[in-house]
Amino acid sequence: MILQQGIVPTAFGKGIVIPLLKDIDGNRTDSSNYRGITLSPVISKLFEVVMMDQVQDKLTSSNLQFGFKKKSVVAMQLFGSGMICTGE
Repeated sequence: MILQQGIVPTAFGKGIVIPLLKDIDGNRTDSSNYRGITLSPVISKLFEVVMMDQVQDKLTSSNLQFGFKKKSVVAMQLFGSGMICTGE
């Protein structure tokens, strides 16, 4: 139904936001010491995995992108940047 009609159930976009403490030794009363994580419904995560499996080959990204990319390591980008900065 979702693929045929292009309608995503409203429940897929809902989740529970949980505050996660960044620094245990930091100030627990400072809101900047927390980051939010969202607990999503399992069915929406399952659908996301299935969709990504189907469209992964069609998605492209810049050759300059290193983070959040399969078979890519940020350390390689940092190494390349270091060589450029030092003129090597």
